[in-house]
Amino acid sequence: MQASLSQLIVPGPDPRNRHIHTSPISPVSREHSPFRERSPFRDPSPSLRHPSITTTATTGAMDSITHAFGEDYDSHPFTTLHVEQSYFTWVSRNTGRGFKISTSPSSPPLFTVQSQNWGKHRTLHSPSGAPICEIKRNWLSKHSAWELSHNGELLVSINIEWLRTHINLSATTHDSVTGQKYDSAVVAEATDVWGGKFNLRAGPRTFMTVKCGNMSEGWKSAFKVSPPIWEVQLAEGANLVLAAVLAVCISDAYSESHGFML
Repeated sequence: MQASLSQLIVPGPDPRNRHIHTSPISPVSREHSPFRERSPFRDPSPSLRHPSITTTATTGAMDSITHAFGEDYDSHPFTTLHVEQSYFTWVSRNTGRGFKISTSPSSPPLFTVQSQNWGKHRTLHSPSGAPICEIKRNWLSKHSAWELSHNGELLVSINIEWLRTHINLSATTHDSVTGQKYDSAVVAEATDVWGGKFNLRAGPRTFMTVKCGNMSEGWKSAFKVSPPIWEVQLAEGANLVLAAVLAVCISDAYSESHGFML
């Protein structure tokens, strides 16, 4: 894929002073991984920590993600994901809507997601069809409402909370090697009443934004009957697999709140 100039979200030391700048994209170096150098999961100072962070969000919170999927899935040079949920069909062997995840509407898939059991079980696949990870949906639980596993090991559990009319998510990462878990390593907060826009932070740092691109304005969005299409903006160094899974979970929550089948 041809490299280009992209707008990257680069937070300042104070979350109120975030700014956006344009930076040229250079090839990824294993010795100088952008995930390690510019990680949004680096430990913030105590004065900058978001109040919902219950365990310090250090780079270690994402070590299990990096170890499982490798640095090839860092979001460099990719900065945008196009996440499209499919229509439900009885013809398919999958009883639920899948997803196509790409870098633009016209580009080939970066990932595909197959759904089974009405969305209770999903598998994220590479373009070659190889399974990358699994997503389990626990319908009756707000805690661990979604669970991301790889080779049978739990990596991320995602909680859901409805605050008034807003949808909020938080992700806990699990390190199977050390046995340690990092609560609220990622926090996703809806920025509009209708659940169509989200900011995702690691500590005070916004590393991902998600926006529904095909919803009606205002109250009309409550009557949406077509699957949502999402535009995901990523800061440099964010993990693409984690970003894809978070977008799928957000799409799930959006679909449930708008009352159409997943």
